[in-house]
Amino acid sequence: MQIRDKGMEDYILLLEGLERLFYNLGSKWEQWMRKDIQDFKTNEEVVHHLRAYGEWGGLNGVYFSGEDYNLPKGSELWINKLLKEMLKLTYYFAGEFHRGEQVSHTELIRMLDGKKENILCNKCLHCKYGSVRLEIVETFLMEQIICRLMKLYLERGDLRTLVDRFCTFKIPELEEQKNGLIQAFHGKNIQLDASDEKTLICPRCGNNRMNIIEYRVNKVNMLYTERYLLTPAYVNI
Repeated sequence: MQIRDKGMEDYILLLEGLERLFYNLGSKWEQWMRKDIQDFKTNEEVVHHLRAYGEWGGLNGVYFSGEDYNLPKGSELWINKLLKEMLKLTYYFAGEFHRGEQVSHTELIRMLDGKKENILCNKCLHCKYGSVRLEIVETFLMEQIICRLMKLYLERGDLRTLVDRFCTFKIPELEEQKNGLIQAFHGKNIQLDASDEKTLICPRCGNNRMNIIEYRVNKVNMLYTERYLLTPAYVNI
């Protein structure tokens, strides 16, 4: 099949990325993706791909646990987030193609933009101690980094290489971005909280009045390097 536009090429790249992910993890869905790719390249058919969603045991219910799939330490959330982002896009593309519509490359980029920009933190009204949960920081970084990298590797026409990086947990920019964000929080006297407990009691002074502050996170260029800048967006007293 002669690819008519960039949107159709993007769809194939996403399917190839999924195929590579399932191959790396030894999933039965690898063969399914291989047929999806062949069907679309041969006659622009998407019915087989759409059949994978919706029912119990369907593609949209796939989750790769670190224990069952022997994933690198710390990679489980990242691999599954990448999976969900790719599935969301391929499902949308396939649905539009099935209705006879087209999806442009510009539309794909728009769907990868506009991700979460704010982070909720706690600040003690008594001693001014601040904290942000590690889970919140991880979620923010996943949405920002994954979507940015997907756009970059789609432009390169090689989403499979990005998948390989995730499966070995060698994600470009991750440590640099994480350290930069933590440094920005430290500048606001906000410490990283790695505990699983959700509490509004200050761990430093025991005060039970913690102020919830929502910070908008922006990236700015300062002295030839990118840094995070935090500005209060919402305060709940």
